[in-house]
Amino acid sequence: MSFRSLLYLLIGLVLFSGNLSSQEFEPEITANTARWSNQMFDGNELEAGEDRDAAFAVTLALIDEAIANEVENENPLAYQQKGQIHLIIGEFAEALAAFDKAEELYPDYFSDAGMGTVTTGELRLNGWTMAYQRAQSYRQENEFDSAVEYYNMANELYSRRPEAFMNKAIALQSAGDIEGTIQSWYDAMEVMENPDYTPEDPADVAQWESYMSMSKVNLGNLLAGIPERSEEAIAVLQEVVNEDPSNSSAQGTLAFLLSQSGAGEDAMAIFDDILANDEAHWTEYYNAGRNLYQVEDWTKAALAFAKVLDRAPKYRDALESRVWALSNAGLLAEQIEVSAALLELDPNNRLILQLHYQALSAEGAGQEDLQPTLDQLLSLQFDIDGLNLVPQQEGGSASGYLINKAVDPGTTIKLRFTYYDISGEAIGTTDVEIEAPELDSETTFNASFEADVPVGGYSYEVVE
Repeated sequence: MSFRSLLYLLIGLVLFSGNLSSQEFEPEITANTARWSNQMFDGNELEAGEDRDAAFAVTLALIDEAIANEVENENPLAYQQKGQIHLIIGEFAEALAAFDKAEELYPDYFSDAGMGTVTTGELRLNGWTMAYQRAQSYRQENEFDSAVEYYNMANELYSRRPEAFMNKAIALQSAGDIEGTIQSWYDAMEVMENPDYTPEDPADVAQWESYMSMSKVNLGNLLAGIPERSEEAIAVLQEVVNEDPSNSSAQGTLAFLLSQSGAGEDAMAIFDDILANDEAHWTEYYNAGRNLYQVEDWTKAALAFAKVLDRAPKYRDALESRVWALSNAGLLAEQIEVSAALLELDPNNRLILQLHYQALSAEGAGQEDLQPTLDQLLSLQFDIDGLNLVPQQEGGSASGYLINKAVDPGTTIKLRFTYYDISGEAIGTTDVEIEAPELDSETTFNASFEADVPVGGYSYEVVE
């Protein structure tokens, strides 16, 4: 029901003056409240602007005067009407105080309209909507402090919906307040766990289930980044995995935390489940591989990165991680094949060239096979290191740094990046010009990739 519809229903009721309640603090229709309702109706018919604001200001002044003169100071309906006007003119804090007073006088007012047809709960929900929408507009403009202010007001007006708590968490995280973010996710979950707040509409119930899962995952990931709260993170993520065993991302983070806590067998069992699942998204295998690498299970880490490359064959970052995992595992024959593929995408990677040369030598390669890699190493005038892809919904970017080994400082070095879709098909190129720093010094660079799809890999070549 819209706010205006609720207002009309209230006005229609107060024009009826029979059978008034005799209870001292029950909402009471008096000559004053009936007149104020008529004035509110007339004001609401005016277009937004100075005349409308002035009309509501007159009515609000009459209500305040009657309360101050102790004429309507014990009538909950007067405070309810006062709250309505404050909402209409966007004074949320004043509306909140008025509704609080109405409910103090008549504790059932939140869900029982008394002599009226509108509860303070319904009006609070309207106020929640108004404050929430204002908060959302501030957040979209990256004005996080103002957004948080109005999310707080929405939650104070009506605390039985999770959305303002959830979006407040996002705003606080954007502003760098991690502790506040964590508490907001907890607050959202507390609302959704309260059976008294459960929506009646099955579609809303399903939406809340989705909200709950998202809240737990976000909370668990935040807690996982704080070493002293790892046990807390494990408890949250264990709930996620128990409720959704297919959530490989939560599984991976949980397994890493368990391995760090000494529960190695439990962690490995989770990683095994991820690797045994052939239907997971490639990013889930990548996250599992990174976690397995950190716990030094080189063979399983290499397998995880192989599953990434089955789905995103040009994903340079996964190729490099697989090279290191295979090298650490001593699987040199397999490493040679992978490092050769990586060097086609990343030819100025000195560390990988060295690993490739060492693996060839260890596997008994002759000088004829070793010489091309050695020549490539000796001819490097600069190294490219620290490359990292950030895929986006449309396009992506790669960052890294250049280390000058033999180029005159100030020389412009031009790299041409080719970027690929998930299937490995080339979808575009972009050039990056880098000014060579002092010898043995490094400088960072960034390449942006514009595409209609996420970028799933990239390569570069030096352009003379």
